[in-house]
Amino acid sequence: MNQAKPSRVAKWMWEGSILLIVILAGVLFWQYQSAEKANRALFLQNQKLEREISDEKKKIASIQAAIVTKLDTGVPLIALHPPSHKMISLPDPSSYREIEAVLIRQLHDKRQQVQAHALVGLCRVVGRQGNRSLFVTTVVRETIPCLHNPRLRYYALNLLREIGPQAKEAVPDILATVSGEYWFPVQKAAMDARRIDPQCDLSEFLARYIVEDRYGKETFKNLIENFKPQEVALAYEAAAALAKTPEKKTHIQQVQAYMKSPAARAGWWSARGFQGYLKSVNQPQETK
Repeated sequence: MNQAKPSRVAKWMWEGSILLIVILAGVLFWQYQSAEKANRALFLQNQKLEREISDEKKKIASIQAAIVTKLDTGVPLIALHPPSHKMISLPDPSSYREIEAVLIRQLHDKRQQVQAHALVGLCRVVGRQGNRSLFVTTVVRETIPCLHNPRLRYYALNLLREIGPQAKEAVPDILATVSGEYWFPVQKAAMDARRIDPQCDLSEFLARYIVEDRYGKETFKNLIENFKPQEVALAYEAAAALAKTPEKKTHIQQVQAYMKSPAARAGWWSARGFQGYLKSVNQPQETK
């Protein structure tokens, strides 16, 4: 009797082990079947996505080819993609290569309206790509001549602003193509130049404004309120060599004398301080 009990327990353990193994095998088989079904579903889904992507690429390629063909005839990009419609979103920046190249070719067209539309189109294309543009250096160089054309300057500036720091090469032309007779265009050109190249030197440009400004009474005020004192000092120093009329020479000498005066060195330069300095200088002469 004592020997039967261990054999019965062993039998139960053996049967339980077999049952456990069968259960585990069933679970593993079920997991394998589930994984295989899931993988099969993913495989079919990936195939479907690949077909859709391939079809979409073909569609985009055909649209792009049609755009290039129409652009080559001088049709503006904005006519093909009105502002009310979103431009085709291409994941690869190289997909814009042909469109951008055609727009650059349009800049050499003899018709100014085609050139203007090309600048607008490039502004849209380059704006969407940012620093990923493939022809940004070429675009800047081809845009610079447009700055010298009054009818194209506005569109060229918009494009260069959109390009940003990569358009540093155009800063001298941005400044050179602005008249120094009036403050507003001078201020705007200086802001555009500094927006593209924050470290650009404006002393010669501001010197030209000092010499050419028609409203001499506001010259120093405009400069000192918008630029650093050191920049203003350098501008007047450069303007001294450019001034030709007695009025301009006198104005420059007065400003330089004010900047070297003890009162100006002790505090901030200002238009009010300059006027006060002129009064203090002229008072002794009036009393005599």
